[in-house]
Amino acid sequence: MNNIDTPIVIDVGSGYTKIGYATNSRPDFIIPTIIGNRDLRNVAQSQRADLDFYIGYEAIQNQAHYP
Repeated sequence: MNNIDTPIVIDVGSGYTKIGYATNSRPDFIIPTIIGNRDLRNVAQSQRADLDFYIGYEAIQNQAHYP
């Protein structure tokens, strides 16, 4: 079975998110379960960027940008 036909498993845990192919015994990627996003309550909808957040290690590296 090639990877095109293999289901992908995403396990969002409380500490880490694990991602990989269903046929593997171990995940291909393990990242911290953390999302950093700005407080957008006072920002108009038209001013919001589509991808105005970070996930995993990028959220940790950019935490100074978020309250």
